[in-house]
Amino acid sequence: MIPSSARLSEHATRSVAGGGIKALQCAHVFSRARKSVRWDLDNAVTLCYRHHLFWAHSEPIEFSHWIQARLGARKFYALQKRANTIKKHTPLELIDIEEDLKKKLKAYETSKG
Repeated sequence: MIPSSARLSEHATRSVAGGGIKALQCAHVFSRARKSVRWDLDNAVTLCYRHHLFWAHSEPIEFSHWIQARLGARKFYALQKRANTIKKHTPLELIDIEEDLKKKLKAYETSKG
């Protein structure tokens, strides 16, 4: 769910140019293994394939600085705090997360006409 939402979300429309629209990928700031932020749109950014794999993963400090500049220090550190919180979602929470992301995606698609 997050990849298509991230591609279209207002939270993640600014990507580093380079790979073309067909090569867009969802890059996570903090690993998807951190369930507390796995579906958090602040934890997702759209990058082309090349920048996702050969910049974000190979230059993590530079990528981190770019993310901090993009989000702002306060928002970045709030995301980091959420990422460092252990979270196991209940089935009902996962349903709520999915419904919320679908609503956001629909609102975005409607706003784009």
